[in-house]
Amino acid sequence: MHLTVHPWEQATEILDERWFITVERDIAKDRVIQRHLAAGIAKTEQEAANRFEKNDWPNGEYLLKHSNVERAHRVIHSVQDEDMSEK
Repeated sequence: MHLTVHPWEQATEILDERWFITVERDIAKDRVIQRHLAAGIAKTEQEAANRFEKNDWPNGEYLLKHSNVERAHRVIHSVQDEDMSEK
């Protein structure tokens, strides 16, 4: 990804590669909730969901709004692998 806000726009210029990864909101939410619970950042699913809604997703939207995706070397759309979900 190529951020367009100071000072990050300078940092992205020196990267060898810039990747931009997209994911559907519901998939991102499920993944982040599980990560918050596993890491002990949140004690309950509701607490993790609130953190996602108030912090994680708004941060992602900010990055999307302030990125020049066309300057990415690679754009990847992340999908949920059902085989991996069961493990």
